[in-house]
Amino acid sequence: MVHWSFLHVPLERRLQTAAVLFWFFASPLGGVPMFLYICFFSTFIFPILLPFLVIYIIWAIFIDKAPTKGGRPWKAFRNAKIWKYFSSYFPVELKKTESLDPERNYLFCYHPHGVLSIGAVCNFASNATGFNEKFPGLDIRLGTLNINFFIPIYREWLLAVGLVSVSYQSCIHNLTRGKGASLLIVVGGAKESLDARPGKSTLTLQNRKGFIKVALKTGAALVPVYSFGENDLWDQLENPEGSAVRKWQDKIEGVLGFALPLLRGRGVFNYDFGLLPFRQRVVSVVGKPLLCPKIEGEIDQKVLDLWHQRYLDNLKELYDQYKDVYYKNR
Repeated sequence: MVHWSFLHVPLERRLQTAAVLFWFFASPLGGVPMFLYICFFSTFIFPILLPFLVIYIIWAIFIDKAPTKGGRPWKAFRNAKIWKYFSSYFPVELKKTESLDPERNYLFCYHPHGVLSIGAVCNFASNATGFNEKFPGLDIRLGTLNINFFIPIYREWLLAVGLVSVSYQSCIHNLTRGKGASLLIVVGGAKESLDARPGKSTLTLQNRKGFIKVALKTGAALVPVYSFGENDLWDQLENPEGSAVRKWQDKIEGVLGFALPLLRGRGVFNYDFGLLPFRQRVVSVVGKPLLCPKIEGEIDQKVLDLWHQRYLDNLKELYDQYKDVYYKNR
């Protein structure tokens, strides 16, 4: 039975849904096809635009270095009221456990990836939940796949909310821009998104050590962020390791760099099917920083393994401390 939501819905909730719908059409789910359609279909209607589109694409791909050089964040957009409605839809909350010294640099490590890292968007790409007030003096960027910056117009949206390339050189640059310069990366990446489903907390982390190397090369402190409820926002088709579905998804992820979870969410006017996320509380808890040394030259594998294990211990301590508070239904 389908549960419809046509009537008796307060205006505030309608505005929240509208904000999520706006985000949907600027997310990988809806935004990429839409922006490509706008760019290329418009040139058929107005052929005079084709030279400008070609020039723009050449500039975006070969000339503009913003994705690897600190981005192009637009403060007014990150503070826009639409993000308040967006975060209230779930709702999304940001919990601070310790103060962070603005004289240092921080590599925030977000877990789990979920389907689309909603908590990362709300808490770190906007100021909807008060990041600037909770962590004054920090100038944060979010890392994403470099391929996203090859998509016309869509890339400008990403840059406006503070996203940058998650390539190694970009990470190094973003953490050495000056005092307080910080970066958030979603460590589990696309592969982890394939394990995102309600009530589960499967992380792809054991063999992920590139972020440790970045921290040791820059001397940035590693800050674990665990987002309770992130995996509850969509359901997806069962895809256990070795299944035909998972093999197909792994092939796509290996070729394109991003995954394609087969999702089930809710709709604009119903609660049972669609692609919008469910209304589920998400609490992103920012843990205590792990202060790392700055190492010049090559980093020994044993040193890398040591700091990786220290980070895992720090993350586990954070999870164990708050799992019974924010994730009782796991």
